[in-house]
Amino acid sequence: VPLMRSLTLAVALAALLAILTPAQGLAQVDPAGCTDEITYDPAIPTYESVVGRPLGDGGTGSSGRDLTADIYKYFRAVKDAAAASPRVRLLEKSYGKSVLGQDLAFWVLSTPDNIDNLDAGRKDAAFWAGVRDGSVSEAAGLAAVRSRPAPAWITSTPHGAEPAAGEAIARNLYELAARTDCWNAMRLRDMDFFLLPVRNPDGRDVIQRTSAWTFDHNRDFGTQNQIENGAFLPLFKQYPG
Repeated sequence: VPLMRSLTLAVALAALLAILTPAQGLAQVDPAGCTDEITYDPAIPTYESVVGRPLGDGGTGSSGRDLTADIYKYFRAVKDAAAASPRVRLLEKSYGKSVLGQDLAFWVLSTPDNIDNLDAGRKDAAFWAGVRDGSVSEAAGLAAVRSRPAPAWITSTPHGAEPAAGEAIARNLYELAARTDCWNAMRLRDMDFFLLPVRNPDGRDVIQRTSAWTFDHNRDFGTQNQIENGAFLPLFKQYPG
C-alpha cells in the first residue's frame, strides 16, 4: 500500500537523521530522564542472569541449550521487571499453539503510554490497520505520523534449524528495554516494537528446518495449511507493520 510504504520510509529517514544529528541539537526533543551516554538499567535482567548462561553460548535445541522455553523465560522475566519501569513496558500476547502444543507468543515493547494506547485509549493498532485497509483516509494517516508511534515487526525462526535470529531478538529486547540513553528513549517514544522470537518452536527445539509435520513454513505462506502460519499471518491485519 503506497501510504504504508511512505510511512515506513518516513520512519527510516527519521531514524537516519537521529543518528546523524549531534546530541546537542536534540535537547528540545529528548524524552525526560534520558542520559547522554549509553547506560543500562540494572533492574532489567540480562539473559545470563535469567537462564544461567550467556546468550548464544554453546548449541541450541536438542543439545539442551537455548530451547524455546529458555527464550520465553527470558522475555517473561524482562516483562516482569519492566512492569515497574517509568520508561518501558512489555505486553505479551499469545496467538495460538504449535503442532506439538507449544505456546506461540509475541511481545510488544514501547513506552508505558504507547502500550496503554495500543488497543485502548487512542487505539493506535486499529488506526494503522485502518490506514492499511483504506478505512482511514490517507490524509488522516499522514497527519498522524508525528502523533502516533509507528509499528515495527521483528520476527524469526520459520526454519527451526536456523535459531540464531531468535537469540538476536532476545539481545534486541535487552537493548531496547535496558538502555536509558536519549537515542533509545526516542525509539521507544516513536515506535511500537513487535518482537516474535520463535515462529517454529517445534522445529527449533529439535534443530529441524520444518514443522513437526515436516512442512517448510516459508513455502506455506500462500496456502497457510500449517497452523503456525494460519495463526501468525492474521496478526499483520490486526497489528500492521
